[in-house]
Amino acid sequence: MTTVQNTLEDQFKAAMRQLATAVNIITTGQGSERRGLTASAVCSLTVTPPMVLICVNHFGEAHRAIVENGSFCVNVLHAEQRFLADMFAGQAGIAPADRFSHAQWSELESGAPALDGALVNIDCRIAERVQTSTHSVFFGAVEAIRFGQQHTPLLHFDRHYFSLAAASIA
Repeated sequence: MTTVQNTLEDQFKAAMRQLATAVNIITTGQGSERRGLTASAVCSLTVTPPMVLICVNHFGEAHRAIVENGSFCVNVLHAEQRFLADMFAGQAGIAPADRFSHAQWSELESGAPALDGALVNIDCRIAERVQTSTHSVFFGAVEAIRFGQQHTPLLHFDRHYFSLAAASIA
């Protein structure tokens, strides 16, 4: 790889860190086969029918599990759930299957783990998958939505976590 490419890739990473994003845990599977990852690459896709997209690295255990299960749940975190974000990002040194023991989980329509107390759970079946060089883009057909209590959302910006202030800009 040339120096120009390295510089462009470094600039791209720095540019993407300037996008403030919601912090989510993407989950799939059941029992000892449950897997999950912390992700910010989540986006609404269509309203009719309700669909979202997620981007997941090919090399993680969660990718394989999502493909095998054909479903996933987007669990949108609030500010008090930062410890879960770190845990599912692999920063706490806890094995992937053991990460689920640190919170309460339910199942919605697809059977994927839905985090109790999340801001919202968006339960999906895979409608389509597009592979890129290092990631898959999963298009999820929404099967169920469960809202939690109102909290301040957990955000990620420039490699740090933040939460929103109570007031909004008019």
